[in-house]
Amino acid sequence: MTRPVADLPPCSKCDGPLVPLLACNTCGYVSVLRTATEVDRFLACPECTAANEIQLLCDKCHARFALEAIPEPTPRPRACPSCATFLGPEDKECPTCGRTFEAPPTSTKARDGRRKRRIKGQRDDREAAAIRGLPGIRELQARTLLQQGYDAIWKLRRASEEELSRIPELGRAGASAVKAALRSVPHEKPHRPKEAVLDEELECPLCGCVTSAFSSTCLECGATFEEEEMDEEVRRSLVEDGEQGLLAFYDLCLQDEPNEAELWYARGLLLEAMGEDEEATRSLDHAASLSSHKKIAVVRTRLLSKSSHEPGVPDRLRSMLQEIVDETGLDEELKAFQQSLSDRGPTCQVCDEPLPPGAVVCPACSTAVGKAPSPPAVGKPPETKILDSLMDELSRPPPKVEPEPTTPASFESIIEKFEESMSPEEVEQTRIATLDWLMGELEESVTSQGEEAPSPKAPAPRPLATPSAAGRDHVSTRAGFLSKSLFRRQGLATGKESIDGRGRVNGYINGAGKVNGFINGRGRVNGFINGRGYVNGAGLTMVHLPTGRRRSTIAALGAGVVIALIILVALLPPPTGPAAPIVIDGSLQDWTEVPKFDAATPSTNPDVELAEYASFMDRDYLYLFARTRGATFADRVGYDGIFFLIDGDGDAATGFTFAGLGADAVVEVDGGNESVAAARLFSFPADAELNWSRREGGRGVSAAASASGLEVQVAVDNLLSFDEAAFRVAVYADDFDGASSRSEAPLSHDSGAILIRSRPLTTVIGAGWTDLLEIQVRALGRVPAGETWTVSAFQVNATSGLLVSLSAESVNLTRDLPTATIRVAVQAPGFLPGDVVGAEMLGAIGPRPVSVIREPAKAYVVSIAPQKRIDGLFEDWRVGAAADTDLRPVNNTNVDIERFGAARDGTTAFFYVQVGGDILGGSVPQRAVRVRGGVGGGGGSSNATLPPRQTGEDILRVYVDVNVSDGLGMPFEGILADVLLEVRGVDGRVTSRSLHTWSSSWTKVAAGGVDLAKNSTSIEGSLPIGATANGTQMVFAMTDWSGISDVTIPIVAVLQNPPPPPPSFSLRVNAPEFELIAAPLAGAILLGIVFLRRRRALPHEGQQLLHPHQGS
Repeated sequence: MTRPVADLPPCSKCDGPLVPLLACNTCGYVSVLRTATEVDRFLACPECTAANEIQLLCDKCHARFALEAIPEPTPRPRACPSCATFLGPEDKECPTCGRTFEAPPTSTKARDGRRKRRIKGQRDDREAAAIRGLPGIRELQARTLLQQGYDAIWKLRRASEEELSRIPELGRAGASAVKAALRSVPHEKPHRPKEAVLDEELECPLCGCVTSAFSSTCLECGATFEEEEMDEEVRRSLVEDGEQGLLAFYDLCLQDEPNEAELWYARGLLLEAMGEDEEATRSLDHAASLSSHKKIAVVRTRLLSKSSHEPGVPDRLRSMLQEIVDETGLDEELKAFQQSLSDRGPTCQVCDEPLPPGAVVCPACSTAVGKAPSPPAVGKPPETKILDSLMDELSRPPPKVEPEPTTPASFESIIEKFEESMSPEEVEQTRIATLDWLMGELEESVTSQGEEAPSPKAPAPRPLATPSAAGRDHVSTRAGFLSKSLFRRQGLATGKESIDGRGRVNGYINGAGKVNGFINGRGRVNGFINGRGYVNGAGLTMVHLPTGRRRSTIAALGAGVVIALIILVALLPPPTGPAAPIVIDGSLQDWTEVPKFDAATPSTNPDVELAEYASFMDRDYLYLFARTRGATFADRVGYDGIFFLIDGDGDAATGFTFAGLGADAVVEVDGGNESVAAARLFSFPADAELNWSRREGGRGVSAAASASGLEVQVAVDNLLSFDEAAFRVAVYADDFDGASSRSEAPLSHDSGAILIRSRPLTTVIGAGWTDLLEIQVRALGRVPAGETWTVSAFQVNATSGLLVSLSAESVNLTRDLPTATIRVAVQAPGFLPGDVVGAEMLGAIGPRPVSVIREPAKAYVVSIAPQKRIDGLFEDWRVGAAADTDLRPVNNTNVDIERFGAARDGTTAFFYVQVGGDILGGSVPQRAVRVRGGVGGGGGSSNATLPPRQTGEDILRVYVDVNVSDGLGMPFEGILADVLLEVRGVDGRVTSRSLHTWSSSWTKVAAGGVDLAKNSTSIEGSLPIGATANGTQMVFAMTDWSGISDVTIPIVAVLQNPPPPPPSFSLRVNAPEFELIAAPLAGAILLGIVFLRRRRALPHEGQQLLHPHQGS
């Protein structure tokens, strides 16, 4: 069931586009097939060739669907562009509006199928990445080459060393290094003849005009194109042909596609540029008969305007311009009509006529369409509302005095923090100025009140008394100019011990008197701050309206107090909730009680070897922690880096692929001198896969570090597709010089994890039960006291026919015993000596997330095979492999070759490579940051162009000199290489392999005969070399993405006898029951044969006895 990807409907959940997804159920390979044009129900895995059912992945919400569950698209009928009336396949006139038209002729080549030319200055991401990946070429040199226009490998090969040496940043030494790097990299030389170049149709990416591969500019918009890769002789010939060659290109294309309007249009533009107006007009007239596009009509009018002096031309020109105007007006009217349809209000459900606003009955058919709107309620006058509110307040009991729950901090704490931000002299000056201003305002208000609105029943004034002990009970003991001075001045501020002793001017601070309410709103005129009413607590007869002067004074005083408080709050904003449990300050004492993981890969640099790492989720923030074996960020010259790769949705199929996770975001922290230099947050799109360059800058991260570790805070709102219950985090540390370390178990929302690691125990098993695999189970984090983690249901995948037995079906992990070990024993009945069997740990079930570090165990049955075989056991390389010696140490152990070997038979070459770390382990492709930046934020680049593809793959290159006596091949490290095998990989798996042969340049050939097998540290393989091999030599080169490499010396492939031909008849029964029934079955067959032979012999003897009797 093959279906075009373009015909797939949008996602039923979010209307996002659907893309094919291949998820192998056998080897775990996952890939999003974004470049696929067609999709079938089943597809073979490129890694293990197993057939898997294709799924459809939503590019927006990441939902998955089965292909067979997606309905087939229904073809849409043709419609009139003016009135949208459906048309038949043969209709040439609309039956409704009468518009005449003809269906456009179908083209033999779809426009979308044409490849787009690159505009001058636009780089090819793959070519730029190839230049950056040249061995021995530094980043500065690669950037210089790209800036000088050498943005493709073929352009560098075309340029001479003398031309490259003229670049100031390169010089002669840099040009020689570039040429040497080019010779070591395979490159497919184009072998397209001139006819093939003339037959290729391309188009301008800006206007879509059809062009060729050798045209320098666009005929329609004038854009300048980049050169296309082709044979230089062909290019020179086409350039010499000039415009005639381009005209021949269009004529050849029109022979294949005579009804393609775009080709006739482009040909007319070319003829116009050549000055052939008459021929150009005929070409454009033919294009107009095939298409009614406006651009064709515009060019035709332009050509006619050049010959407007000829008779009849002005009328024709006027008619064509009128047609353009009419068609444009018709389009505008159609848009307006469609807009009016979308802007229509409610319509009648019976006659579909529009309804006036608020209509109850349809004016066309008199059908009731709704209930009459209820008349608006008559509101009460404002005076009545105020009086009702006053009465409600008076009849309501006084509210209970409680602190506001939304108050973030006390007034005294704000004053304390404000004092701490100033020097003692500034505190004293501010205290004096504040008290003078406030006391002056209060005295003025009291004086004005006494003069203008005296109370008729005010008691006689009494002298100020000494504050009593009871009056001082509420005074705060905290230090501060307001705490010591303002709060201790009773009377004028609080209403106690004032002129009349009844708090007539109180309320500006505590709000407990007549004019209270400006702060906490607990008095008569409260509600200005908390909005709880107009008047409370006293009778209505006690409300005295102030005069104009007093009202303005009180308003000014209240406004001053409010403004002062607003300034204080703005200067020191209090926290809106409880204090965060972890403070990003670099002290790391907050992480004492957080469970930590300590499972990480070793490193040659202790300053980047992860010792502990942890995560903590608190409300809207994700906190991350990492500590190295040495001092964190101890580099005194450059920077070290620590990366937290966050898989927010827990889906390994989306985001950046790393260590079994699909990272949706990454926190990159660079530092040196035991401190943080820069912290940035990046996000990845769902289809990033291995492309590190797809990351985009984000915000919302802060970090701090010391020699004891690093702590990071990330705002969850800035993490796309973040699920608190499903997220996972991997940690990676790098010194940017080759040494690195990564976490072996991801962090999650759980406080612990279970790590399962397997390792092989032997390479040869006997006839009986033999221990083949050891499974180590370990609890990470902290097992709570008295709790037991039970791990069970161990899944072991073994060779078919191999008997498997586990030493235990389950294990228990506690705080005192956090580790356990299980052994896997096997027996191989029915296998022949030399056969290879294996077992692999897949997973288990536990109360915490389970992570498995798989190291498959393989073994020979009884004895080792005498011939070289690609089986991943490497026992046949114990003899014949050589140790690698390096003049200087290789910093990256993953590409540091330790042992290597080579062998050959009649037509096949074998090789073996072992490294000091993880073979094809890869790394995060991020370079050191040499310029210190600020911490936090960290936006991405503003460059709108996409950066070149950058992956962290490790590369193994095998250079083979098939015949040392022929003198042919590319010179490399002392040999003349005829064959080159390139193997790329990351996370310990092979991502691609390619085979090349040398013939003045590297040419890629099919790699069908290449076989590979590996374990965690070694790889072996075979490749075809032909029957003419004589004295074969090999050289091996390992390199990482940054250019750190290790190259061996030449080694002679040892000649071995070819394997014996397989027997003509071979019977193998991989079943344990065969041993029990083999002997009885063989005896029964033997007795049957003897019985049959004896039965055949009995009649013959009887006939012999009857002969004498018959003769007598």
